[in-house]
Amino acid sequence: MTTVGKISGKIKYIPYIKELEQLENECNIQIFLVGGTVRDLILDREIADLDIIAFGQDYEKVAEVFANKINATPIKFKDNVRIVKKGFSIDVSKTRGISLEEDLLKRDFTINNLAMSLKGDIFGDLTDILLRKIRAVSEESILDDPLRILRAFRFLSEFDFEITAETFDFIKKYREKLSSVASERIYAELKKTVLGEYFLKAFDYMKELGIFDIIIPELNCLKGKDRGIYHNHDPYEHTFCATRSTYEYGKQVGIEGEKLFLLFVSALLHDIGKGLPEYLETHGKYIGHEIKGAKLACDILKRLSFSAKEIKFIKTMIENHTKIRIYAVNSAKENTLKMFIFDYNELLDYLYVITIGDNSCKPIELNKILDTIDKIKGLRNDIDFDKSKLIRGEDLIKLGLKPSESFKKILKDVKFKLSTGNLKDKDDAIKYITSNYREAL
Repeated sequence: MTTVGKISGKIKYIPYIKELEQLENECNIQIFLVGGTVRDLILDREIADLDIIAFGQDYEKVAEVFANKINATPIKFKDNVRIVKKGFSIDVSKTRGISLEEDLLKRDFTINNLAMSLKGDIFGDLTDILLRKIRAVSEESILDDPLRILRAFRFLSEFDFEITAETFDFIKKYREKLSSVASERIYAELKKTVLGEYFLKAFDYMKELGIFDIIIPELNCLKGKDRGIYHNHDPYEHTFCATRSTYEYGKQVGIEGEKLFLLFVSALLHDIGKGLPEYLETHGKYIGHEIKGAKLACDILKRLSFSAKEIKFIKTMIENHTKIRIYAVNSAKENTLKMFIFDYNELLDYLYVITIGDNSCKPIELNKILDTIDKIKGLRNDIDFDKSKLIRGEDLIKLGLKPSESFKKILKDVKFKLSTGNLKDKDDAIKYITSNYREAL
């Protein structure tokens, strides 16, 4: 193993470095920072977490002693122990060989194939970091953990590095093995990839190589289907155009983080219903694909380990992605638009984005849709959502109504009329209920 550099000047900025130095001396062991920690230090990026290995003592014992030293709780996984202190993670991992050199050779990419002693000596080869290349350590490293295929695109997305031709060949050769990777690992890696600064570059490669089709096989059912009267492309090509456009526009208007990721997934699945068997003979007519697609999307998202809250958001986006266009084409009345606003107030900004992303990939004029969005924004300012709180379910119960589906409809009707000024106050609302819903009382 060769020492290729020294960055001792940066050591003092490493979180918990003093405690690690004490641990090394007290336990008479050798501790090395490895992988992404060293990479980020070299690239002058903020260190988000620490990944360490130790020679001279079992890694679980090292983790236990270190956790006690910083007063934190160790969490055991298969081959590592994670210690979390004030939101910062330190992973103490099992060594992947009897020497540091053996350990590094079993890592994923050469930009992570690095180690650093606590004195600042760097071990490994910095060539690919300097050349901005993403190169698999070996073919076996991809085969051993196919998630590394997705991770290659994540590093491209984060660093704007180039994937080498040989690594692309490995990806093409083993990409189908992604389907065997645990869903929660796919979810976590995909999210990091989508939120990278240079994601659209990664997105184009991933689309070209069919990575999304492996993660979500249902996308394949969109290929070659009738395009329909509102599209230039089949549902598959349209999906990727709309997904890219939604992501771009979302970033443009300042959406980021969790919501940007969920918008991306919403767009990727917005037309997934068009691949269902019932549309095989409909010749480009996909009536009801929003609702059917939302149901299918929920099954896909559960399989991919999305949370119930995330699924609810995406389901709402898919169910409603055509509504604003329909309102625009049909010159919807103000009351219809106000009801839409009332139903989806907190999600309107995201519905605007997916609507524009979807329709910018169609051979239609966007002006009517944009005008309708502007009209919705204006009407939104006229609605007093706080007034809807003047009436509650308990008020209806006091009037003799029993909880049911009709109960919900009555409550929504009254709240809507209060918010839009059609009912002045609570007394007015009670009078409205007693005179208009006598049969229900």
